[in-house]
Amino acid sequence: MATGKKILGVGAMLFFGLFWSAITLTFDVFIGYAIVQQTRASGYVPVPATITESRVTESRDSDGVTYKFHARYTYVVNGQTYESDRVRYASMSTNDLRAQGLPTKFPLGAKVTAYHDAANPAEAVLIRGTQGTDIFLTLFMAPFNAVMIGFWVAGLVRLRDAGRKGLAISKRIIDRPNVTIVRTPYYMVLVAFGGGVSVAAFIAIFVVAFGFGGFNPPMKVVVVAWAIALMAGAALAVHTLVGIVSGKNDWVIDDLAGTFSFRPRWKRVTLRIADITAVQAETRRQSTTDGESVTHVVTVRGPEGSFDLFTSPMQSRCEALALWLKVRLGVKETSAAA
Repeated sequence: MATGKKILGVGAMLFFGLFWSAITLTFDVFIGYAIVQQTRASGYVPVPATITESRVTESRDSDGVTYKFHARYTYVVNGQTYESDRVRYASMSTNDLRAQGLPTKFPLGAKVTAYHDAANPAEAVLIRGTQGTDIFLTLFMAPFNAVMIGFWVAGLVRLRDAGRKGLAISKRIIDRPNVTIVRTPYYMVLVAFGGGVSVAAFIAIFVVAFGFGGFNPPMKVVVVAWAIALMAGAALAVHTLVGIVSGKNDWVIDDLAGTFSFRPRWKRVTLRIADITAVQAETRRQSTTDGESVTHVVTVRGPEGSFDLFTSPMQSRCEALALWLKVRLGVKETSAAA
């Protein structure tokens, strides 16, 4: 029964991960294409043009009103007249009023400057180069890409563990005479960086969108937002690296002293191994607005109560770590709680 539930859980995770990746990558390609094309358009040749159509369409739905600017213009290259309706690559609707400002910039009948591809004069735009909206969309997608990469990493870890002999415990084991040190692996520095960037980007999305012009903010604002997000990720990565190198987050099993020391939160705890009564791999469920949240935790119980040692979304890792720790500490019995 437990095996069936585990297989079902892995299948659901695989399906959701593939679905999430497909949607996220579709938007990534769309945004990346627009940025590449707009950057390429920076080298387009300017040419006089005449606006023959200029209007804003309005769409209403349950989320509100969105606007999109449409234009058509003609221009002459080498004596041949061309017509285009491309304002810029990957134009999109917006819920702010900036779209209605474009008809003022490109009114009907106005003589303006368009930009065409020297190798293909039929390819033209009214706005060339990347804008704040292009870079903002990369900021907007950062948390979604972080979740997608998380799915990929989790999947690769499961595949690696399936083909690995022995126990997969998500920790580095350092064996020394009469002492065993359990240390956080260095790849957690990259995890910390990605997590810091994605969380900071998520916050920046709302600050920029509501405070600096919606989905079309000034380029400087978006660059600063990205810089802050990257610095937040770097700070968290450095903090994690310092914790690993200094050993302050290590678990230390000292056979001579007969102690097991660890740092569950802010204060280091040292237990006599003889006083440890249980090591548990627990499954904790919590109701949320989106359904049920499930986490898996390794705990150790001593005279002062139970302490959380390790948390993971992967049950197999917690069970493996609890089993290894139970054997290493010589605890007679490990219980698995749900």
